[in-house]
Amino acid sequence: MPELLRYARYLAVAALLFLRFTGKYKTTKPYKWFVVLYLVYVAVIMYSITSGLKIPLEDLQQVFEPNIMLRESLIILVLILSVPVFNELQDTSSLCKAYIILTIIPGFLYVHSIGIAQYLFISYMQMELEEAVINPLTLSYLVMIALIMAWMMRKSWTDNQAVNTVITIVVAILGFYVLLASGKRGPVLWLIVSVMTFYMLRTKSISKSSFKMVLWGGVIVGLMFLSLPFLSKISPDSAEQFERALTTFDTSGRLSTDGDDSGFGFAWEQFTTGPLFGSYFRLYDNQSYTWYGAYPHNLVLESLLTWGIVGTIPFLYLILLSFISIRKDLMRISKEDLGNHCFLYVVYIGTFFSLMSSGTILLKFGFWVPAAYALNKITNLKLK
Repeated sequence: MPELLRYARYLAVAALLFLRFTGKYKTTKPYKWFVVLYLVYVAVIMYSITSGLKIPLEDLQQVFEPNIMLRESLIILVLILSVPVFNELQDTSSLCKAYIILTIIPGFLYVHSIGIAQYLFISYMQMELEEAVINPLTLSYLVMIALIMAWMMRKSWTDNQAVNTVITIVVAILGFYVLLASGKRGPVLWLIVSVMTFYMLRTKSISKSSFKMVLWGGVIVGLMFLSLPFLSKISPDSAEQFERALTTFDTSGRLSTDGDDSGFGFAWEQFTTGPLFGSYFRLYDNQSYTWYGAYPHNLVLESLLTWGIVGTIPFLYLILLSFISIRKDLMRISKEDLGNHCFLYVVYIGTFFSLMSSGTILLKFGFWVPAAYALNKITNLKLK
């Protein structure tokens, strides 16, 4: 079966290339610059794992053999080049519904079959047992994306709003059950931030929407504090983690009081050794066993390490343009029709925020491809 799936993947990529270069599709300048930027990024990574290798390849987190890295990078490139084909999609509601159903229901059944206590144990021990092969953090982020989609789809499932409400509530209950069982704070935090970001992007007045975001953010934090006693009865470990995050801003070693013995601290220290063009895309300081060969768990810091200020400035500028493009596109869509056009936007924004505290941009399909999609919408929206 894996062989069959791999060949099917290659056929799909070939089909996309065929559609892309046999049709006439519009492309924007920001999109073209993004393609160039991605090619530079791939070149930097390939150099870093071959001629410029600083630590053993097996010690680099989420890095494979050079031939595999090149193959996967080229597949992402093909998808980025095929973005103009994706831009022709007028309705992505079927993709949203399929993603929600195929993520939430199997995820719930999977966690429920293991048991919430056992899955929490796997999560905290950061291990995989024979009966549980899906990483809790990975599953929780997949469910986070599904819950954002469900919120965007809350008026788009059917023509009956009562049915839509019931579906949304059921999806929310099942999804939060998985998040609770995973015991991870990041997906919950970025779920809230992503939903609030979409709300802000849909509001005409930035100042008013910012005020409302702060207001609702305070309400949500207050509700989280109030729910801790109830949560502790269901999952004491999860309650303890959330309480530490809310009261002491505990970040699982990414930050510390002095910033010197944390992941972010090591990353910043390494960045200062090569601020202009970057030092290395992974942490190579062997003072910390935990962070040796790791990525810094932050998109901005990882970018600074990889290609320095020279690469990070255009990188962040294009990300800003992509958010502006999304805002302009969402503004023209009605609330009732919002769920029909949100698939790639939800994947992008959810992935973008998750990369602020977890994961790496390396081979991250959910970041590179939707970003290119948003950037290729700019001319059509007359953005200047």
